[in-house]
Amino acid sequence: MRLYVSSIIIIAFIVIIDWWFVRYVSRYKGRRARILYWFSIVSSAAYISFFTSIFLASPLTADVSGANFYDYFFWAITWNMIWYFPRFVLMVLTFLAFLSGLISTKFKTKVFRPFNNVFIIIVISLGLYGFFIGRSLLIERSFTVENKQLPASFNNYRIVQLSDMHLGTMANSKDRWLRFVDKINKLNPDLIVFTGDLVNNFWTETLGWDSVFSRLHANDGKIAIMGNHDYGDYIPWTTQYDKVMNHTKVKSFLTKNGFQILENENVSFIKNNDTLIIAGVENWGHPPFPKYGNLSKALQETGNLPIVLLTHDPDHWEGEVLDVNQNIFLTLTGHTHGFQVGMRTKWLTFSPAAWRYKYWGGMYQVGDKNLYVNTGAGFIAFKGRIGMWPEVAIFDLKATSTN
Repeated sequence: MRLYVSSIIIIAFIVIIDWWFVRYVSRYKGRRARILYWFSIVSSAAYISFFTSIFLASPLTADVSGANFYDYFFWAITWNMIWYFPRFVLMVLTFLAFLSGLISTKFKTKVFRPFNNVFIIIVISLGLYGFFIGRSLLIERSFTVENKQLPASFNNYRIVQLSDMHLGTMANSKDRWLRFVDKINKLNPDLIVFTGDLVNNFWTETLGWDSVFSRLHANDGKIAIMGNHDYGDYIPWTTQYDKVMNHTKVKSFLTKNGFQILENENVSFIKNNDTLIIAGVENWGHPPFPKYGNLSKALQETGNLPIVLLTHDPDHWEGEVLDVNQNIFLTLTGHTHGFQVGMRTKWLTFSPAAWRYKYWGGMYQVGDKNLYVNTGAGFIAFKGRIGMWPEVAIFDLKATSTN
């Protein structure tokens, strides 16, 4: 049902945008206006035909064979973002100018219209840059995390975090990621953690990626948890068996490539009789998706030992984590992608994700508890990233008692 509703909304969006744009362009004279006029009509017909075709060709249910039909919809969404969204913004700006009644005809001709043209060129250029270049970057973000209960043996302990790979939309990125793996290994991590959303929906998305994940190396190994997309809850499955087997095969990919999966459990790392706990929960999310995460189970027998918690959804931090008594001094999450659009600089940080998530990207602190929201290394729906570049996060733990 969700697929039907979203498809109707997208087609309606396209029809409205093109209807408005044709009327907008028809007011102007000359060859360029006529070209835009007919190009808009043809592009609208092509888009609606493409979207309708993939909708009608998509199976009503999926089985464990894992045919990744959703990728065609992601191409349609990418086309939408690059070509239609800028015109939607232009429509909104024009409508606001009309409502204001304060813009003179001369101002519209001399200033507003040229501004519109420049604005559209910039927005379309950003979309193309995000598709061709932005999604291929990998930014290193480094942090020092201090904790007074961290034992001296774990001073300068380095954790490297990856999140939200969404392999189904990165099928052509394997060679680039082999180079990224070498870059990550040179960071000399003590521990590599992956905080969920390995795939979009299907286990078959992992095929061919063994060479990447098996080559990741850390002194104390690799740990992973599951994200909301890894359970197959977005897909109408033919049988419950198909769904369970799909999820099992996603986990099998990680384990055979050296990752220990934490499902509401914890593991102890011991150095010189000192202990650091890494706890991991299954996905803890909001409806309509189930809360698989069980924090109390994941923290069993941890006492007052220092804990690094892995949980996919940052809403879990305020939902439960901040209320527990255990010493969870660092929580690592992902999930938001920073909506794959935004800006993270020393002077300015913004993303539309802030309208949905209180904690959407970067480091947050409440008392002696730290939360890091990794904006991910992959992408979904829109096959690109604009300003919110793919990232790997590096955490150097500091025992404050040794300073």
